[in-house]
Amino acid sequence: MFILFESRVLKILKFSHLYKELSNIRKVTGVKGLAEYLVSVNYPMNEEEINQLIIKKNIPHQRLMNNILVFNLDYIDWWIDNRKVTQM
Repeated sequence: MFILFESRVLKILKFSHLYKELSNIRKVTGVKGLAEYLVSVNYPMNEEEINQLIIKKNIPHQRLMNNILVFNLDYIDWWIDNRKVTQM
């Protein structure tokens, strides 16, 4: 029982640490949010394409807990620039 409680406390502490770390960056959450951002910077991509990149680990992202995806927009901008260079 104590081990289970300790495990949950550690997960909460880890989550709060990540949240504090992520609160100081330009970011969007979720695939839909990233798709909207990509449209705004003239690099449109649909949600299915983004999901495939996440599965293949070909796009920078962080997963908080199990269901929350966070995309650092500075890393995404860098990723877009690199993809444009390799596509030329």
